[in-house]
Amino acid sequence: MNIGEKIKIKRKKAGLTQSELANKASLHVNAIVFYENDKRSPTITSLNKISNALKIELIDLIAEDDFTSFKLKQIPTERLLKELLRREMEESKNGR
Repeated sequence: MNIGEKIKIKRKKAGLTQSELANKASLHVNAIVFYENDKRSPTITSLNKISNALKIELIDLIAEDDFTSFKLKQIPTERLLKELLRREMEESKNGR
């Protein structure tokens, strides 16, 4: 399951429309539409805003499965976010 599918499932579980999630996450509704339809990949910053708006942990959106989610939850959130941001910046420098 990709991140967009996870966002959609978690959004629906929270009883939110795409527009409501966008407002709560301070994102444009088109961003949510693109993410859910796998037209664009969200940045770590956007994922963090979405997870906060959905009142879930960021790990629940990025983990491949429940076991990975459990293992990642053992890492302090601040440290995990720093590492993910570092990787994102490195990838953007390398043109990925």
